[in-house]
Order: sequence, then C-alpha cells, then structure tokens
Amino acid sequence: PETCSKCGKTRGEAAGHKVIDATCTTMIYCEVCGVTWGTPLGHKWHEATYDTPKICHVCGATEGTPLAKPTLAVNDIVTFGKYEQDGLRSNGAEAIEWLVLDVQEDRALLLSRYALDSRPYHDAYRAVTWENSSLRNWLNESFLDTAFTTEERTNILTVEVDNGFSQGNQEWHTGGGNQTEDTIFLLSYTETDRYFDDSADRICTPTKYAVNMGAGTRILDDGVTASGWWWLRSPGENSNHASFVNFDGTRYTNAVGNKYLSVRPALWIRLGSE
Repeated sequence: PETCSKCGKTRGEAAGHKVIDATCTTMIYCEVCGVTWGTPLGHKWHEATYDTPKICHVCGATEGTPLAKPTLAVNDIVTFGKYEQDGLRSNGAEAIEWLVLDVQEDRALLLSRYALDSRPYHDAYRAVTWENSSLRNWLNESFLDTAFTTEERTNILTVEVDNGFSQGNQEWHTGGGNQTEDTIFLLSYTETDRYFDDSADRICTPTKYAVNMGAGTRILDDGVTASGWWWLRSPGENSNHASFVNFDGTRYTNAVGNKYLSVRPALWIRLGSE
C-alpha cells in the first residue's frame, strides 16, 4: 500500500488519517497531516441550454453562459419536424419547411411553406364547425404524432384558437363555433389578411406527396407554378361549407367534404427550442 510521506502510515489505514474524498476540483485530502494524493474527479457537465449555462451534475458548478436564443424574423424560412413530401417513402420523410408569420417575445407562429397533404375539411357533407371537424382531429393527433418527435412536440405550444365571427368573411354571416385549444391548426380567413399583403403572397404549391393524395393543382400564368387550393378553419357561406384559399390566392368557400383541397398546417413554437 502507498505510504504517507509525512506521517509514515499507510494511506489505506483508518487510524491516523481523516480522509476527505476527492471532489470535481480537489484531490483526496487528509485533515490530520495535510497530505493530498490522487487526482480531482473532474466535472460531469450537462451542456448549456437556451435557459442555463453548462452545469456540473455532480457539484452544481456552472461554466459560461446560456446559449443565445435563435433570432427569427417574419418571412424567415425554418425547418422543423419531418413529413413525407417527395412521394418516395423508400427514402424516408423530408424536413418540413415553415414560413415565419409572427414573432412575439419567446414564441413564433409558423405556417408550412408547402401544402403537405390532401384531406377534406370533414369526412361527411354536413354542417360542421372547426371544433368538430375531422381535419382538426387529424391535425392534432395523426399529423402531430407523425411529423414530430416526442422532444419536438414539447416545444409546440397549445394555444386558444379564435373561431369567433370576426375570424370569418363578414359578408357570409356564418358562425364559426366555439373557441378551441389546439396544438396544430389552420389559419382563419381574417389571419390570411393579417399575415399576407396580397393574394399573390397566399399562393401555395402542394408537395408531390399531397398531389399523390389527391390535391388539385393549376398551372399559373407563369407556365411553371403548380398552385393548389388550401383550407382555412373559418366557415364558408353556410354551415356545410368552409373557407379556402384559391389557386390564385383569392379566397372563397367550398363544401366541407371535398377532397381535392390541400392542408397547410400552422403552429406556435416556443423560441429557445432547437
């Protein structure tokens, strides 16, 4: 056994030494004779996050500063989550691109850059509001689980969605139903005025996968852009219809059971998530 150079006792002996165990920054230490030996244990770091600096999970020491939160601006394009888009399932899902519509302190409103799927507003041709629509149910269950990992879902905010009369076309006088608590939702008629300067900005191309699922398209005057029709959550001219954005960016109303319209999800994300 190793012998203490000061007192001559074997360091492993209980008698004669009062040993203080090594810490992250200090060696083993004897309070009786002052001898040290070995090496410090070293810190075991939890990496810095947007809220905290590096933290040692052994001793609680910190180092550095929290990571700088990402700065987003309206009209930025960001990627978040994955969903089938190119129509080739063999190569896996593709990263979803999102258009930043609004930034408020620690959160941002995102709208998918492309229409991601094709589904009816409701699975039957009958009177329905956003609250009870099959499309709302699909977005907040199947799409949410498919497009985002468990960790990603913790960074999507559940928000109160306004379905009041003010959110629809004021000339149609159709009630939009109750307010809802949603994680994924569609924009309202009014929000397409708030977040887009004109009809041209509302034009949206469906992905290849969405087209394969039934999304209709029309080639615009440029001879290149295959633009589609995409649902809004607001009611249409009557309770059997819902609002939608036309292929040319104008807005109109369509029967809720129609299947050629595409889906452009929206969500609020917590800034500070990667």
